[in-house]
Amino acid sequence: MMITGEQKKTLKKFLALAPEPENTLSYDQLTGFLYGLAITPDTLLPSEWIPRIFAGKTPEFASMDQGRQLFDGLRQVHRTIKAAFDAGCPAFPFDIFSARDGVFDAILDWTFGFDMALSLRPDIWEPEELSALPPTMVHDVISSLMVIEGLLAPEVRTVVFDRMPQEIMKEAVTEDDAAEGDTPDRQLAVLLFTLPMAIEQLQTYAGFLNEMKRRGLKKNEEAGTAEGKATAPAAMGKLIHGRFPRSRS
Repeated sequence: MMITGEQKKTLKKFLALAPEPENTLSYDQLTGFLYGLAITPDTLLPSEWIPRIFAGKTPEFASMDQGRQLFDGLRQVHRTIKAAFDAGCPAFPFDIFSARDGVFDAILDWTFGFDMALSLRPDIWEPEELSALPPTMVHDVISSLMVIEGLLAPEVRTVVFDRMPQEIMKEAVTEDDAAEGDTPDRQLAVLLFTLPMAIEQLQTYAGFLNEMKRRGLKKNEEAGTAEGKATAPAAMGKLIHGRFPRSRS
């Protein structure tokens, strides 16, 4: 588990100060949000993402020291998850086969927060099918986003389910299951089963982009030209031109 017990307490204290609790992320939504931020292959400043936690409102702190302590704790959790990702060892934080009460709702909340983080960089998180990325990676990313969309949007779940790639369906559905028909509960179960795989594929994609960025910067540094250094982000933009259809705030 990447988040320690002490860090969990800090996050919950932070959320407890929300001026509008009904518009504030829950604990599980927040951890999913931080996870999505940590794997995003771009710089996201705290001033950009922290206001999203409270829907743009500012928490009221008892003192400046309390505010500083809680904000530092929040950023530390973000750094912890990012360090795990950079080390190649982040993990989907739930056991989807757990019978623990509330685990299903917690997974959906986590996925909501994760998706909200991806929406901060729409030009990165949905590559064009005709991009310069490896075709199999584009396929994996789009399929993974479909899983997330199906879980979070019941009104489009049947459409998403019908478009699921056959190789994913074979992993998630046995022959006996297939004979039961595509009931809403079964669709939801299949999407839930494939969620850890989808998150892993998105992490692979993010790692690939990070590696390309590092190689591009290294090449430009070796060239020693200011112009070359400035073109690294532009090259990334040409590689991944977004068409992200979702905009959750």
